[in-house]
Amino acid sequence: MYLMDGQVISTTESGRLLVWEGGLIKTEVQRPGGQPIHAGTIDTVVLDEASQQIITGGDDGFVRTWDLATLMEADRSDDLPIFELEPISEVSLAGVEAGRESARVQALLKGDGHWLVQDAQGSLYRLETDTKQARPLLGFHAGPVHGIDTCPVSHSAVTCGQDGTVRLWDYVGKALLYSRRFGAAATCVTWADRALDEEARTIAAGFADGMLRVFRRCKDDLV
Repeated sequence: MYLMDGQVISTTESGRLLVWEGGLIKTEVQRPGGQPIHAGTIDTVVLDEASQQIITGGDDGFVRTWDLATLMEADRSDDLPIFELEPISEVSLAGVEAGRESARVQALLKGDGHWLVQDAQGSLYRLETDTKQARPLLGFHAGPVHGIDTCPVSHSAVTCGQDGTVRLWDYVGKALLYSRRFGAAATCVTWADRALDEEARTIAAGFADGMLRVFRRCKDDLV
């Protein structure tokens, strides 16, 4: 990403930012105590010209905000190409959507008073600029959908996928009712026939680790 003074900021897989000047690395930016900007790869970095801030997102599910002026003045210290900087703010998307205990920020798009945040694990969030509150807008499977079945007595459907989630949908109301993630990819899912369960409340899902999990629908939830 190019800055207005000709400097360039690039990301790294180690979770640190590099500031370039004249084709050479000027300094490496990290948080105090040797902590990286993000734990894991920094997947996106965006310049917010209105607020003069840099916004970053990474594999750790955090969105962090940094002061642009301070970054532009970043220089090596004690003859080491390292500059330490505290974020202005940070927001974790992990756990914001029910059933998702982790997140991975893939992309950021500036809106009017908010950011749209794409989660590589299958969700789209709205992050308010002022309050730093995040809420899910849409939820999907991250990766291929391996199974789908419909309820024999209502307008509900159940899906499962490579991301290990089992998800219950109201396909008429276009709403996600339930989502739960497991440690292995879900390979198949079926809604029990009414000959087996007259109330049509039983769902079974198979997983790549050899597990078969059976769920009972209770209103708009699975247990």
